[in-house]
Amino acid sequence: MTSISPSALSNIDTQATLEILHNTLFLQERKTVKTQIVTAIIHPFPKSSPPQLGEFKVGTLVQYKHNYGIVSKIDTNSYRPITIVWDSVPSKKPDSFAYTKDEIRVLHIKPLPKFIPHQTFICLPPKTVVQLEDGEILMFSQPSYFGVEAVEKDSDRITISNRCERLIFPLSGFPGFAIACTVQLPDRAKLEAASRSLSPSDLRIRCKLWLSLSAPINLLEIVDINPDYQNELKLRLIDKLNQSEREKEYTIFDLNAAWGQAWQQHLDQLMNSQGLYGLKPGDLVIKEGWESPGTVVTVNLIFSKPFTIECHDTTQSYNRGELSKVETVSLSANVVYQLSEDKSYFQVGIGFRTKALAKAWLKPIKRLVGRLSNLQRIDCPDYGLTGKKWEYSVERPRHKTLSKRLEYLNKVADLNLE
Repeated sequence: MTSISPSALSNIDTQATLEILHNTLFLQERKTVKTQIVTAIIHPFPKSSPPQLGEFKVGTLVQYKHNYGIVSKIDTNSYRPITIVWDSVPSKKPDSFAYTKDEIRVLHIKPLPKFIPHQTFICLPPKTVVQLEDGEILMFSQPSYFGVEAVEKDSDRITISNRCERLIFPLSGFPGFAIACTVQLPDRAKLEAASRSLSPSDLRIRCKLWLSLSAPINLLEIVDINPDYQNELKLRLIDKLNQSEREKEYTIFDLNAAWGQAWQQHLDQLMNSQGLYGLKPGDLVIKEGWESPGTVVTVNLIFSKPFTIECHDTTQSYNRGELSKVETVSLSANVVYQLSEDKSYFQVGIGFRTKALAKAWLKPIKRLVGRLSNLQRIDCPDYGLTGKKWEYSVERPRHKTLSKRLEYLNKVADLNLE
């Protein structure tokens, strides 16, 4: 013999119901209720499964950093199979973007759980009819509200409850839909404690700001001569914190970690922007006895010879006094020269788009700058100075002084060599 009975929460205002459910789930205002197991969902009929790709299917909630969205379309035949509509302010139209699987992975767009125990509130739609384990038929004539108590994917069960009843549904085909989710806020004591302290993140920000404002522009050179200068700056920062943040608490462990990270980042930034004694990774240098420049690979302050140079397929370390920086100067698209800071190395490249042009300009250019090398075919741009297919170098300059050489090179640069 079966009977039909209405749910205990058939006609309750939604907001009031959520308050009741919140008190039930989080404030433990629960009275003993009977647990009923649902064995079959009679109505509404289970809908066909929406299109799915991996963890994503139509209707899946997703998160990217602090942004939330919902999967609106899955097209497995498309190069960008996953379309997501992102949340926006009410006055603006939501943004909709289609993504490749690689973009989803690289951007760390993650699906969110549909039902979160003790946080998600759900609604069973009106006219939901289920059969219980004892054969009773239960009908929900009006929207009925519950909190999610447990989700057991392995056993395909979801437990929902309110102050009056607890129901265990099959997770597959569950007719309820989420209507709200609570966020656990820290209590007042934790907030006040946090306001009295400097977090590791706060300390990192202060260390970076202190270095950017207080460290001298020639910091690398100072530290190379006096490694203890780092501690001097750190002690000045601590004095500053003790004065300006006297009511804030922090641990020396957090400060040391924040300082170490900020210090290394600041040194790396200076090394890549201005270098040590004017040399930074990627710069060209020449040494006495070398026929062509080498490249600065790394600069390390802790070594007596801080500059690691790659030249002629070999790598070796040197100090600054052994090296002369080489500057590359483009006078035009066709005329480029390299000059070392000690003026001991001077190399010129005059490039042409075609072999015919190069031969046609050979004699006029020789009269201006001197003897040229044999015409070289440059198959790899890295092997030439101008980046052109055909290139001459100046083997024996016509003029003895550097100023005269550059004067006549500029005359070549003014020619239309194309």
